[in-house]
Amino acid sequence: MKVLHTIRETPPNPAGLCALSINNDNCYLAYPGSATIGEVQVFDTVNLRAANMIPAHDSPLAALAFDASGTKLATASEKGTVIRVFSIPEGQKLFEFRRGVKRPQEEPTTWTGYFGKVLMASTSYLPSQVTEMFNQGRAFATVRLPFCGHKNICSLATIQKIPRLLVGASDGYLYMYNLDPQEGGECTLMKQHKLDGSVETTNEILDSASHDCPLVTQTYSTAVAKAYTDELGAAGGTCLEDEASALRLGEDSEHPPMILRTD
Repeated sequence: MKVLHTIRETPPNPAGLCALSINNDNCYLAYPGSATIGEVQVFDTVNLRAANMIPAHDSPLAALAFDASGTKLATASEKGTVIRVFSIPEGQKLFEFRRGVKRPQEEPTTWTGYFGKVLMASTSYLPSQVTEMFNQGRAFATVRLPFCGHKNICSLATIQKIPRLLVGASDGYLYMYNLDPQEGGECTLMKQHKLDGSVETTNEILDSASHDCPLVTQTYSTAVAKAYTDELGAAGGTCLEDEASALRLGEDSEHPPMILRTD
């Protein structure tokens, strides 16, 4: 092996952030063009020349990824709220995704809803910076990780002809989630596998093990209602359903916590 080309005068990149497309016809290298803003330099690795510079984000880049054909590049900044997809090598923005859930469209039933529909229809007369906020796509599928504060790496994979989302976290675990490519929605945790080689979790990720505790989505109100029922039962009497329903705990709109089922 020998060096064919050296790219010089690159900005500081301590994390070694870069992406290389694997397509033979569209083989490009993407790397940060600035350490202070989200510029992407696209390099043609076949002709050994610079192809384009894409002003992707205002904040420094945090992630880069090509698609399998090498014609699209996804970028994310350190701010982490927006993912943009650009055409390669043109550098035209094709898509923009923002964290959150895209709500289904509903027909307006009140004058306020009708006013909102009129406002959306009038976005063609507004500046592009304003209309982009109305047209940003929301998440097709979401995952609730059972931890916070850990760095992680995500990857989509097909295992036994079923799409899965794999998350490798710095806590030493590999998490496998079920992904519905048709409906999307919230992904469910299928398995978790310890990566340090300890004896207690030697099972393979696709095997069923008795010690694997699946995560259960449970609202805070449900947990409180169950505890309330158990407490009344332990006090020497059975809890009436009317007493439990009178608490009106089902109106809690907070995100449900993820708990381990131990029973």
